[in-house]
Amino acid sequence: MSITLAPIDYFWLILLVAVVLGLAVFLVRRRRAVEPETLAEIKRQWQGIEDLLKQPGGSSWQVAVMEADKLVDYGFKTLGIPGKDFGERVRFFSYQNSSIRAVWPAHQIRNRLVHEPNFKLDQKTAARAISQFKAALKVMKVL
Repeated sequence: MSITLAPIDYFWLILLVAVVLGLAVFLVRRRRAVEPETLAEIKRQWQGIEDLLKQPGGSSWQVAVMEADKLVDYGFKTLGIPGKDFGERVRFFSYQNSSIRAVWPAHQIRNRLVHEPNFKLDQKTAARAISQFKAALKVMKVL
């Protein structure tokens, strides 16, 4: 038994999808203005992350990646980007600017640090992740 949709059913389905996407774009575009003090705090924290990356030893690189991930998520929240987690906020913001998706590999590195006890982070991988986090903050216009 197969179910077929009448042409009018396709119309309503397409209309529903268009309305949902339009609402998502509207909500992203009316994001909050960020207070100058908040921008200054983000820049201060970012400088600390870059300083951690310059230190020798893997533990400071791990902290830098985890702090950068938290800072990007804080940036999303500061802008009022909805979502229950980092991934949802990336997907939602990508309706406004698809280049934000480039932060996903950096977030995956953070997840490996947190969830895989034997994951070894080298400086090159840490630097690449930090670069991706920095690019995301610039896309959000908070850095």
